[in-house]
Amino acid sequence: MNSQWENHMEQGRQLWSDNKIANAYEAFAKAVSYAKANFSSDDPRLAESLWEQGRVEIYGQGTVISAKEHLGQALAILEKNSSGNEKLLAIVLYDLSETLSRAGEADKAVPLLERALPLYTKIDGAESVSVANTFYSLGINLGAKRNFAKAEKCMDKAAQIFEKKKMNVDLIQALDNLAQMYQFQGKQKEAELVEKKARKIEPTL
Repeated sequence: MNSQWENHMEQGRQLWSDNKIANAYEAFAKAVSYAKANFSSDDPRLAESLWEQGRVEIYGQGTVISAKEHLGQALAILEKNSSGNEKLLAIVLYDLSETLSRAGEADKAVPLLERALPLYTKIDGAESVSVANTFYSLGINLGAKRNFAKAEKCMDKAAQIFEKKKMNVDLIQALDNLAQMYQFQGKQKEAELVEKKARKIEPTL
């Protein structure tokens, strides 16, 4: 039982939940330091600590460079020892892909999302929010690579799940992006139909 590490992690998560970004980062940094000093270099607990630190950096502080470093380190550990940690592996793959996407590295983000997708499908189900979010991110990054045909299919799948889940804000965003992907391919009629559908959804927000 490593209560000190667990305490740092629990404290960090509570602070993150309370939107105390700087304090959460400090707690997770302590968890990383403790894990490095007391656990083996391939211990999943070290990967979890690094992931939490990287998560705060990318989503809370917007520090892409350090987030890439810490999330990359977490992924390297989990790739050696992912047994029983598939959900964490999927999350790290997704968060690292988001970091790379924000850094303008869509070409590196796409393979990570393609690895995360089957993991999320297996763990959470084919019509889960995590799968929808992964399809959405795939669509965005494939679009950035100008692979609009494949991006269209991913965005459409995301939209279908968001619609079933009645996640209207996410659905509208997916439909807006889908319409753009149709337009880039010269599919004006399809784009107009999607835009019309999105406009009908907006009053229900």
